[in-house]
Amino acid sequence: MKITIQEKTFETMLKATKGCVNDDYAPRPNLGYIGIKVVNGEVIALVCDGYSGARFKFPAQSQEGEDFTCLIKPIPFKASRNGTLPVVIELVDGEALVDVP
Repeated sequence: MKITIQEKTFETMLKATKGCVNDDYAPRPNLGYIGIKVVNGEVIALVCDGYSGARFKFPAQSQEGEDFTCLIKPIPFKASRNGTLPVVIELVDGEALVDVP
């Protein structure tokens, strides 16, 4: 199960949700992730730190396999100049893998 999106979209998703990710990982580690929900070729990024929340919805370039839900860490990322390289988010054996260019 995996989806492919453009790197500019991935960068926008990270920027839109980073303000709501919990920075204090010790007492509430599950709030330090971005929830990714893939349904029928649409991607919904959800995040909540207990005080504020964000939701970002966009279409995937392509989807392989079934719909899925996973958690990813917010990572520092900057898109290339044209922003069209593929970013792949994949769920393998319950583990989320993000392949960035």
